[in-house]
Amino acid sequence: AITSKKEEWVALAGDDQDLAFALDLLYDEFAQAPVLGSLIDPMRRFGEGKIIPITWDQIAPMLDKVLATKRDEEREGIGVVAHGLARAAGMLAGRYHLIATNVPYLARGKQEEALKDFCSSYYPEAKQDISTVFLNRCLVLCQKGGTTNIVMPQNWLFLTSYSNLRKRLLKENKWRFIVRLGPRAFETITGEVVKAILISISNIDPQQNRIHGIDVIEHQGSN
Repeated sequence: AITSKKEEWVALAGDDQDLAFALDLLYDEFAQAPVLGSLIDPMRRFGEGKIIPITWDQIAPMLDKVLATKRDEEREGIGVVAHGLARAAGMLAGRYHLIATNVPYLARGKQEEALKDFCSSYYPEAKQDISTVFLNRCLVLCQKGGTTNIVMPQNWLFLTSYSNLRKRLLKENKWRFIVRLGPRAFETITGEVVKAILISISNIDPQQNRIHGIDVIEHQGSN
């Protein structure tokens, strides 16, 4: 979390106006970092007409250089946070060949208002659960031709509230396979709490989607 004032944050740049502008954007982008986490997309700023004069990857090294010229305990403390978030921004602005993850699960009714508002604004088709929001976020993180493999709940595959999401993903992305993992896929979650799937989707024109399905429910506990 950012605990310092924006003026103190931007002052880290000294006389470097490009770095000051980048730090100003970085502050705004990560103001809700404890709530949004890796849903933060620094590249979205470009779509809103804001042009950053340097790349997100350049901010951390530039900060190192500036901070080395003046030693101050409070300044260095703010600099550590700025440096860490600059590195995070670089990673979140990147585009990748492969993303493999078990996304968080949280239904909309249990989300706090800031998270609800964010999901409604940027992921309206997927907003019913944070897991489907993250599926969309991961596909954004994929470069053209990149693939995301995600473990997530299966309910979005058939609930009517996700019909628009399914239609769009089937039209725009290549679905590789769906593996039905079943209700006891996690050792730490017992019973029928989460019925999970492993799904693989690529950021590529599907042309014709032929999805491979695998059911491993009967093989619980086997290697």
